[in-house]
Amino acid sequence: RQQQQQHQQQQQQTTTLAISMASSGCCARGLQKLFGVGMAPTSSSETPTRPKRQEPVVLNVYDIGSDDLGRTVNQVLRSVGSGAYHLAVEVYGREWSYGATETGPGSFSCLPRASTQHQYRESISLGNTSMSRREV
Repeated sequence: RQQQQQHQQQQQQTTTLAISMASSGCCARGLQKLFGVGMAPTSSSETPTRPKRQEPVVLNVYDIGSDDLGRTVNQVLRSVGSGAYHLAVEVYGREWSYGATETGPGSFSCLPRASTQHQYRESISLGNTSMSRREV
């Protein structure tokens, strides 16, 4: 039971940290607006006449770097609510993030949880979006 509580506490700390880190480049509210996560219609005229498909939106958290150093550092720093993480947003079967690309820094996509530049740690549900693939 104590182990389960520690795991839940660590997961909550990571969630808080990941959301706060996301807010440094694109605030959590911005992520919600960008992907329509948890967004309710603002007027009755925006209420859809037929139910829209709800697509899950997931924040994938990676330890920085492709070697074990990033993971080791984060294991230590996580206990005090800190760490160095790379974040990516997964929606419609693709994962989107910002980082180094072949043509320089910029946005890129890959298969979910498959970044070759960082080590996957965990996923955090951000809710669902009713936006279409094209709108996203």
